[in-house]
Amino acid sequence: RDLFPYMARWPDAAFLTTTDHLGNTTSDDGLETHNGIHSAFNIGYMLFRPSAAPLVLEWRRVIREKPTERWDQGEFNRLARVGWKPGRSDGMSDSRLFWSYEQKLIGGVL
Repeated sequence: RDLFPYMARWPDAAFLTTTDHLGNTTSDDGLETHNGIHSAFNIGYMLFRPSAAPLVLEWRRVIREKPTERWDQGEFNRLARVGWKPGRSDGMSDSRLFWSYEQKLIGGVL
């Protein structure tokens, strides 16, 4: 399925990703609720806007620092959750979005 319409649907999201959660938390075509975003973010499908650059650059830096010792998905999860605020979605286009990466970026789980 074409993922780009999802980015258009949530224009304030710096990134959208999938998760390793074993079930859906919704029955509509929307983002997962905050109940389903605590499972690992799966980096198999990720969509980034330019506003996600601070997170992506730090992620790359950390992986390149010790490429044989660090797991890319684990490091993305760790960094994306630094200072994140699941449950807080004030002023966002969708209550299922959340503040991520030191509360500098907005993320969502497909």
